[in-house]
Amino acid sequence: MSYPESILGRIEEGAAIISKFPIVSHDYILLYRNASDSEDFHQRICLHAEIETPYLGVVHVFVTHLSLSEPARDRSVVQIWEFMQRFSGPAVLMGDLNAEPDSKAIRFLQGVEEIDRVKTEGLQDAWLMKYPEPRADRDGTYWRNEIRDSGLTFNALMNHLEKRIDYMFVRLPSDVGLHNISLLDDGKRGYAAASDHVGLMGTFTFSQEKDQGS
Repeated sequence: MSYPESILGRIEEGAAIISKFPIVSHDYILLYRNASDSEDFHQRICLHAEIETPYLGVVHVFVTHLSLSEPARDRSVVQIWEFMQRFSGPAVLMGDLNAEPDSKAIRFLQGVEEIDRVKTEGLQDAWLMKYPEPRADRDGTYWRNEIRDSGLTFNALMNHLEKRIDYMFVRLPSDVGLHNISLLDDGKRGYAAASDHVGLMGTFTFSQEKDQGS
């Protein structure tokens, strides 16, 4: 994504995958962009890496940062799903999807709603595998200093996190389970925060039939 240098003092940023295990191969696709839409001014991608892991073998990792434009997000998630279908085996899709849980894009990835007669199968929203959907911080939802529900990921530049727009979706074989998913949140807010988003961390377990590992 490109920004005018006068705004942030830099002109490029993008998605990345960093792994302690060998990255066997990597590729990406360009996602839909409508240049006439003022909320779709960046070219977005979905980055994919095949990572060779102990116990499990190759795991497919997909990372993306979706558009601020709802129509672009709706078309992009279909592209991402079709991209993922090219690769069999365990897979993880992660990223800032710029969409709340009740949006069409997220409901599509959850397998709840179709887009253009396409429906996902086998993808699971990792947060919902362990915890209930957190309530977004809208007017009247919380008292001023009430503790917000766990699972909100944005906006750490404010006094309280407001909504869930960062996700981890998993496609797991039957002998692999999600042990836990948690927020990478040091509690710092405003200018002390490292980012306007807080991260997610997932840990996985293997059944007794395989060597133990996580």
